[in-house]
Amino acid sequence: LGFYHKSFWFYSLAIYYVLLAFMRFYLSKHVTTYEPNKEYALELKKSRFCGYLLMTMNLALAVIIFFMVYFNKTSIHHEITTIVIATYTFGSLTIAITSFIRYKQFDSPVYNTIKSISLIAASVSMLTLTSTMLTTFGNSDELFRKLILSFVGGAVIILVMIIALKTIINSYKLSKKEVNE
Repeated sequence: LGFYHKSFWFYSLAIYYVLLAFMRFYLSKHVTTYEPNKEYALELKKSRFCGYLLMTMNLALAVIIFFMVYFNKTSIHHEITTIVIATYTFGSLTIAITSFIRYKQFDSPVYNTIKSISLIAASVSMLTLTSTMLTTFGNSDELFRKLILSFVGGAVIILVMIIALKTIINSYKLSKKEVNE
């Protein structure tokens, strides 16, 4: 759609979803091929690479949020569709949180990155749900909608940046620690 409509909005959405899908495929292929911590150096490299991709994805998210707030690029959905979006959002958030608890036993960089990506995807879904609910059910003024979307969008961007930097820094620290041992 980005090429067809020559739209930055669709380009940004495409970049976000392509990067998200690529990281999930890239890491799931590793998980199905190797046992946790068997190829520790490779796990660190893959985790660091995904950290850099998360920073790139954060730029796409910033553009998406800018369009949502500044150009009012939101969609009005039917109430049933909004309920389905809410169900998906809370389901993905629940799964992301339980994954953090369940897979804590694997002190694996790849598993930690997968958990982080799931949490990021759930938080972006929360942003989408917020936008959808404000436009579908909200009879509020435009300033209120912009403030809420700015706040939630800013929180998502900060979360993604923190997770990306933490992933990159931890992989470098663990790499140096492994070399010294």
